[in-house]
Amino acid sequence: MNTQHLTRTAALTRATLAVAVLLAVPLATPIARAQGTAPQETLPPGTKSLGTISQPVNAQPTDVWGDFLAGHHAEAVGDGPKALEFYAAAARKGLTSTADLYSRMYILGLTEGRLDGALVALDQAEKLGGKAPLTQLTRAVQALHDGNFETAETLLKEDAGGISQILSPVLIAWSQVGRKNTAGALDSLNKMTATNKDGETTPLQLLHTALIFDLAGKTKEAGEQFSQLQNSAGLSVRSAELWGQHLERQGREQDARKAYEALGDDAERLILSEALQARLKSKTRPPIDVDTAQKGAAEALYGIASAMLAQNAWESALALANMATRLRPDFAPAAMVAAAAFQQNKRLTDANALYAAIPARSPFSWLARLHLADNLDRMDKTDEAVNILTKMAKERPTLAHPLIQLGDVQRRHKEFKQAAESYTLALKRIATPGESEWGIFYSRGVAYEQDKQWPKAEADFLRALELSPEQPAVLNYLGYLWIDEGQHLDRALGMIAKAVEMRPRDGAIVDSLGWGLYRTGDFPGAVKQLERAVMLSPADAVINDHLGDALWQVGRVREARYQWERALIMKPDPELAQAIAEKLKSGLVAAKP
Repeated sequence: MNTQHLTRTAALTRATLAVAVLLAVPLATPIARAQGTAPQETLPPGTKSLGTISQPVNAQPTDVWGDFLAGHHAEAVGDGPKALEFYAAAARKGLTSTADLYSRMYILGLTEGRLDGALVALDQAEKLGGKAPLTQLTRAVQALHDGNFETAETLLKEDAGGISQILSPVLIAWSQVGRKNTAGALDSLNKMTATNKDGETTPLQLLHTALIFDLAGKTKEAGEQFSQLQNSAGLSVRSAELWGQHLERQGREQDARKAYEALGDDAERLILSEALQARLKSKTRPPIDVDTAQKGAAEALYGIASAMLAQNAWESALALANMATRLRPDFAPAAMVAAAAFQQNKRLTDANALYAAIPARSPFSWLARLHLADNLDRMDKTDEAVNILTKMAKERPTLAHPLIQLGDVQRRHKEFKQAAESYTLALKRIATPGESEWGIFYSRGVAYEQDKQWPKAEADFLRALELSPEQPAVLNYLGYLWIDEGQHLDRALGMIAKAVEMRPRDGAIVDSLGWGLYRTGDFPGAVKQLERAVMLSPADAVINDHLGDALWQVGRVREARYQWERALIMKPDPELAQAIAEKLKSGLVAAKP
């Protein structure tokens, strides 16, 4: 599958993204412990609590600590809601309160989207002498939500470290917008340039300057900023949507179409272009989407959340995405980040609930459905996944992605003939396959090879290398098969050696090199590489079996039997298990030619 399509995030320059990575906050950092009495929980009417944590009740100490330890375990395995439930129970039953307990509840409140309750837990932690991450930012977001723009600005000015180094100037700008001070908002954004590396104007600045100009009715200036954004960093789905709608409002529909087309041949472009066509037909123009201070702040939080997610900082990404949806409920881009963060943390049910809620009119809906189908398959709901992908393939007969993913699902379930057919249908939708399509040929080649259609498999692997010659997965797979078939041995060894050079810690690829040396009669060299492969992938039955064969050939019979026995314990497929059992009984008569 085109992974670039599946991981597109808000456009940021390398410098901005590097800063974001350096400033990523490990939210699980514990607060310093301090003893004290649990303050009373107070929440505004209608807000969402973390659970009742006041009014201690009589309970046995073992019950109290049992709840705490259960919460700790739930947190460790990624079950945030359960962890909150147990921690709240521990506090309610009279656990001697510590800043650490309330710190955990505060952090979980952020990642579970319970900002009101998180703030209560934060207040209690701080009263006990603790310090926590993102405190001023969290309180500023709440102030923005409540329309207390001056308070938000004060809080943000007091917090210049971590993520706030990037976010604060932008959020202050939107606080100024909320106070009807456009000049002050633009000034806050302009000051960012002096603190940026090499005095660059970042995509984050350009986007929000454009949005504020647009909201102020300065359409020319807004257009200039959008144009700079595209030239400096390219367009993300979200920035293309915002710029295109800006152009539509100026009656520049053809230019808007070009902005959408800059996204390439993906579904996002089609969805945006179809919406444009529908508005042309109805003679309407899109309203300004980011038309309040809260929506502008949500846009900024979403942008940085995307950057955090791209660096696998899923907790920070989830916290920021939840802050964004606090300010702008039903904000599809932020919901996508939150869903992807859940997905990274193996919380597929939570991720799917968010993906399923993305409205069809959103340019993110297509990607959401692809992720939903993938998750369903991994949850053993394969029929549902197949139905979604089949329906998507019929809805948009020019797009290959659903068929590629359908082939992946079928290959995962060893339906190799059907998988090859799906990949073939996908390739028919691609007029001229380019470098980025090497993976489709590779995947179809694997399906053909597993279906015993070797000539077709070999042709696909060679085609994949023709499109992208430096792909270690293809070099390894084809090289290994050639060696196993006794074909093109010198070329095959060279290909695998190149793959090992690119991925020196990949046990499967190192195994291929060892097996190639074995097949060419270099048994000492094979042992050296296969011992290393077993160190890298100790639980792989095939690699252990290969090492056993090589050890036998150099006279290390006892060690060979040990490796074969290890391989059997790993429950290999029946064919390999039978071969190993035979070797344990009779040994190896002679080296393979």
